[in-house]
Amino acid sequence: ENGIVRINLSRKIRDYQKNMMDKPIQLIFSTGSNIPVGVIRGDILGIDTDKLIEVGLFDWPPSTQSTYIQKVEADEMGNFQFIGIENGQYSITAVEGVLWDMNKQIENKKYEIMF
Repeated sequence: ENGIVRINLSRKIRDYQKNMMDKPIQLIFSTGSNIPVGVIRGDILGIDTDKLIEVGLFDWPPSTQSTYIQKVEADEMGNFQFIGIENGQYSITAVEGVLWDMNKQIENKKYEIMF
């Protein structure tokens, strides 16, 4: 009750010619009466357009125990957006590949952190 359901369709979905989608698709539904209207948008510069970049939204201040609140993929131009979020303070981390454990991934993946 009064929960948010997020469905993210990855850019990894390909057509018959094996072309990756140019941007991911996000769908948000609510089991309550409304959906939060907060949006955070950003751009990641200098990316390889053939690689996937996942961006995680974390609570502020960051800690070693932080798990992401929400994650999205950047589009082929490096643009990303978090939609349907509550007002608050957040940090954002982007990783080349799949974001699963930032503390372990910063040792061997390209990454970016924004506060």
